[in-house]
Amino acid sequence: MKTAVIVVPGFGCREIGRGVEILKMCLLNGLGKSVASEGEDCRTAGLTGTQIIVKVDGEAVDVDLFEAFWGDLIPNLAGESSPLRKVFMGARVLWYWIVSRVWSELRGNKYLIGGMIGSSLLILAWYVGVVPAAVAAFVAQIDPESQSGVLKQASELAGGIQKLWWFAAIVSLLVVMLPVHQVVDLANFTMVYLRDLPATPGSESLRHRIHNRVEGVVRAIAEDPAYDKVLVASHSFGTMVAIDLMSRINLGSQTVGMLTIASPARVLAARDHRLARQVLRPPLPDAVRFWVDVHSGKDWLCSAVPMPDGTPGFESRLVNLPVTTLDSVTGDSHTAYFRDETVARIILETIMR
Repeated sequence: MKTAVIVVPGFGCREIGRGVEILKMCLLNGLGKSVASEGEDCRTAGLTGTQIIVKVDGEAVDVDLFEAFWGDLIPNLAGESSPLRKVFMGARVLWYWIVSRVWSELRGNKYLIGGMIGSSLLILAWYVGVVPAAVAAFVAQIDPESQSGVLKQASELAGGIQKLWWFAAIVSLLVVMLPVHQVVDLANFTMVYLRDLPATPGSESLRHRIHNRVEGVVRAIAEDPAYDKVLVASHSFGTMVAIDLMSRINLGSQTVGMLTIASPARVLAARDHRLARQVLRPPLPDAVRFWVDVHSGKDWLCSAVPMPDGTPGFESRLVNLPVTTLDSVTGDSHTAYFRDETVARIILETIMR
């Protein structure tokens, strides 16, 4: 028997192959040498992957791991070179997340609300730091003789703020100690994805670009007769890409299994009702044979996928990650799944279904 696993990595995987490497090491370390061993590289339909060999009931099973990489399509707002564009985009991100009904819809979950508050404060702190530079850049483009008193005052205020050593020190300290730029880029990326906007003016929507990339991999492997089973395994925001894509893809008579780990689906469905109405509701998509969702109460950046209880083919698995409260606060628990033996066994069980 031969099985293929298509890895749809999360937002943090910016290097090709990183997602597959994480899943491979999770299985090798979590299952042990008596159950899992590393095989050779594998190829199909122009795609290159890596293989592991697992022993189940005394039978050796080849599991080929491939990656549907999309991390290179993520826009970089924090690294935007234009101060004016950075301020405009930052204001749009703040408005999208702070002025929304997501707060009321998540009020029953103190951890998700806490994460939203913490992220919003980091984005706000970053925004306050970039506004003075934008004001100074805007005023500098205007002829000094035509500048009004208001513009001159704004320029002087911006220059004064930029010269405040304590202000610069606080902003620098936040950037060094906390993942400020990552939070800003994630908030911007999520907004652009959910609103079906292009990453750059005039281009195809970011959501469709990502879907086209991932769909090409899924379709090529699902249609390969060499594989008896195909599983689409995803983590973090990669789960939203997989869930969203599998709800609209047509594979004909072919079906795949789906595994989601640490999904932010509940938060995003609260912000985007399209997901709640069209994607996260029974029955499972025609292309999906079954769906296993793994989550942990100690991961404050995710929750169970909000599919109704009793949805045929859907299974929710709660795991108790061996992490501290500090890990939950800093977000390290979000990647701890791949260091947990229980999760490794769940992944193996899902692969073999």
